[in-house]
Amino acid sequence: AYFGRSIRTRPSIVPAAPATVKVGRDGEFEPSVGIQSVEARRIARQVRRFQDISQRLRAYFLGANITLLDCHCRWKAIMRGTGFAGGFVTWASGYRFDFSSDIIPPVDTLDAAKALLLKFYR
Repeated sequence: AYFGRSIRTRPSIVPAAPATVKVGRDGEFEPSVGIQSVEARRIARQVRRFQDISQRLRAYFLGANITLLDCHCRWKAIMRGTGFAGGFVTWASGYRFDFSSDIIPPVDTLDAAKALLLKFYR
């Protein structure tokens, strides 16, 4: 009736696997190095988010079946991005990007921010 919950298990030693960036889909940013620091993984994640939102906005303006609500959810994820001193908005304002959590910037501004992140990545 205890389904094995009363049996004590022995601790086992398992070698830790290094954390890596997940493999991207076709056309996504793909880091050239397999094992990276936490900061590099977070920057790679933000680069992919910027790629995703800029592609979605371009598709939205071309009439694809994408809602602005979906783009706003992606933008909120970018704003909540971790690994930046004082948060992403504060970090980006140091490079003259004036981001607001309520307004999605134009696609060219998103591409410029993505290029800045790629410069830090390399």
